[in-house]
Amino acid sequence: MTTDNPLIGWLNLAKNAQATVTVGTIRYGSNLNDAFEPTPDMPAVLECDAAGEVHIQFTPDFRDKGWGNFRWGLEPLLGYTVDALIIGASRHDAAGFHFESGAISLFADTTQILNTKFYAPKNESALFIIDPHTRGSIYTLKLTGFPPNATVVVPLLFMGSTLRMPYLNFGYDTYPDKSHGEMVEYSAGNTWHINNFLRIEAKPRWDGIYDELWSSIDAFREFVTEKNEPFWWCAMPASEAWRCYLVKQKGDIHFPIRDGFKRPLSLHLIEVL
Repeated sequence: MTTDNPLIGWLNLAKNAQATVTVGTIRYGSNLNDAFEPTPDMPAVLECDAAGEVHIQFTPDFRDKGWGNFRWGLEPLLGYTVDALIIGASRHDAAGFHFESGAISLFADTTQILNTKFYAPKNESALFIIDPHTRGSIYTLKLTGFPPNATVVVPLLFMGSTLRMPYLNFGYDTYPDKSHGEMVEYSAGNTWHINNFLRIEAKPRWDGIYDELWSSIDAFREFVTEKNEPFWWCAMPASEAWRCYLVKQKGDIHFPIRDGFKRPLSLHLIEVL
């Protein structure tokens, strides 16, 4: 089996954006920002309008975060761009986010940059690649095709910048390892519930990454993995976009310089539950 170029979603521009629901409503007691935080057990719960639609408007903060002038693709100074959208599922909520006949569209100001049908297996995530575009000051996400006044559960939402990695080394299994476990939760000494879980682990490796990606990977290492922040991993974004997992790096990332053009990289990824 061949693999696509893997993708790492690491800079969620929705997280620090000013976000509002412009069509539909937020269910009482829910918080829209819960979808942007890496906490799958706290989803945002929205209510569609009578036409079965929900629109969310974002005003991302593209200002320099003091990360320096890294070389980031087409934007050499700041490089913040929206090149992927991920609707993340959750095992903590049976409703998840899934519907088979709806559509998703995304606008940068008034320019449509994504328009597609949505489908993912139940409680699986979905990744949408966004083509290069003129960066907008306001982004509008439209979810359509629900029943009138339906409830929409959005456990996780990523809208931001990704690392497009080279092909993985031969020998990587695109169906990652899974660890099983049982977690008992208590309340005042009484058993509350027992949660049997299945956790994804993956160990992707690259023997040689060329210098055009060095600065981006160094930034990802310094501002995400060294702070123990979660990020998104998708080994086959073109052919299996629903196999997209929220993960953390286990331990430090070693990215040594071996020659003037290439550096090896190994990751040990553990799913966030």
